[in-house]
Amino acid sequence: MSLLRKEWFHAFFTTFAPASVGTGVVLCGLFDYMDFKLIFPASISVAVLLFATFALSSVPVGHGLRLPKAIFNFPRSWLSREFLLLVLSWLLYMTVALAYYYRDKYKIEPGTILHLFGLAGLLGLVSVLSMQRTYHLRSVPSWTVDRALSMFVSTAFLIGIMGAAAFLHIFDGRSITDVLWHLHIILYLPLLCDALQVHELVRIKRIIIAATFTALRAPVYMIVFGLLGRIEIRTFAVSVLIALCGDITLRVAFFREETTSFASFLSNARRKRLSHTGIGGPQQ
Repeated sequence: MSLLRKEWFHAFFTTFAPASVGTGVVLCGLFDYMDFKLIFPASISVAVLLFATFALSSVPVGHGLRLPKAIFNFPRSWLSREFLLLVLSWLLYMTVALAYYYRDKYKIEPGTILHLFGLAGLLGLVSVLSMQRTYHLRSVPSWTVDRALSMFVSTAFLIGIMGAAAFLHIFDGRSITDVLWHLHIILYLPLLCDALQVHELVRIKRIIIAATFTALRAPVYMIVFGLLGRIEIRTFAVSVLIALCGDITLRVAFFREETTSFASFLSNARRKRLSHTGIGGPQQ
């Protein structure tokens, strides 16, 4: 696989993993806003998103069969910790679905099911923190912890809010507009993260990239804050697609920012993976 394709797969993985996690976390925060019966489709939906993320995760580690080995290297590898936490989160979401399905047979309390769902979301958030540590490298000084963290958290909550709104529209018939207005305060977090990213870009080339990224996200913020009036589902779907394209574009720029250093790092990591972590992706 060429270096360019590796960059794109890293970009897809680091976009969809936080987005999946964010969807679960936002849905967890909406339990008082929705019917308890929605816990089953909610847990299944997030589990499916995470499973799709695992399919992408086989590329950063080099080969799908190396994923179990990658997970068991968690004492020494931030990437392994990230995968392990995502797997545990997925298992908990599946446990929530099973617990809901058999709640009458085994007399499982609703509070227990809700706590399991919340714990799954918490593990997902910790995996996002592990993700930003994965891309903190001395070989690429521009990949700072703060910048990586702001990028991943921004994706988790912006796309997560959009995913939660889509879920409630599909499974509960809620208005997209009403759901997004209910969540508008949370959106200040991704807005702050976007501001931090732009502040840290000091070169002209990076400023152009940031401006492009902001332009891609502008329609999303306009729709979220109701500046375009009532939101139709097709307009909403296009907005989510624009937001994902913006995030993936920023990821590719992020991974290619120091192309020589990144290529050198991947080459060195591939040679040393047997003696260190056994993983071909970025490590500290």
